[in-house]
Amino acid sequence: MAGSASSNVISLERRANAARSAPAREVLGLLNPCRDQLAHGVATAFSEGMSAARNRLFDLADRATSIEVQTLYFAAQRTLDRKGAEILELFRTGFTRSFDASLESLAVANPQCDSHDDEDLSLVENADFERDLTIARLASRALYGCSEQLTVLDRRIASILEIKTIHPDANPLFPRALFEAFLGATEELEIGGPIGIALLQEFERQVQGALPKLYAQLNTYLIERGVLPRIPRGAARRPEQTGIAEQAEPAPSQNPKTETSPPGEPATEDVFA
Repeated sequence: MAGSASSNVISLERRANAARSAPAREVLGLLNPCRDQLAHGVATAFSEGMSAARNRLFDLADRATSIEVQTLYFAAQRTLDRKGAEILELFRTGFTRSFDASLESLAVANPQCDSHDDEDLSLVENADFERDLTIARLASRALYGCSEQLTVLDRRIASILEIKTIHPDANPLFPRALFEAFLGATEELEIGGPIGIALLQEFERQVQGALPKLYAQLNTYLIERGVLPRIPRGAARRPEQTGIAEQAEPAPSQNPKTETSPPGEPATEDVFA
């Protein structure tokens, strides 16, 4: 009997700890629709731009000055033709899974501390350096292009979670999470490496124009539900640059001179610098 009672106590303690670590129902009710709306909007934008992405990969292959680079872009084009829809499906699944895990971590973060540990990000495996560099640069550019929308969204998410601040790399709705989910989808299909990075660049290029509007819609959704309807001017901080710091510059769509150069050739875009 004593053993049974002790077992019950342990079980109740575990159940209580699990309840404390899980995001509250109110939090999920506010943020899960944001997750689904963003994933759907981004997937739709890339699906609509997939034909343009294929054409651009063909042009990059046509302009390549080496057989290796030409082969890379032709392979990326064929992959997009055959597995584009499957990649997008895995992207949505992976983004949802990553969002849920990140939200659970943020929900139990110390409210007095920044939820990001700079030391952890500095420990990058050499084998993953190119992958992390590409994601960091694309995320940094997206942060700049959507800075107005992301600044206030950052404050609203932190308010919902009742924490002080959220580092852009830890925010489950920020661009880095989108790019990691897309590249993760290619890796799940064993496409990764240079082909995956080439596809990721096209993904970013095709969705960049839709991101400001999508993030504005998330802010509108939260405002309508009473989450910080008014944020004092100057009170919101601008999201920090992620990964390697770079100077602010116009998005590629506003600067026609910033074309992606094939890997191994002189680059005119940060990704292959």
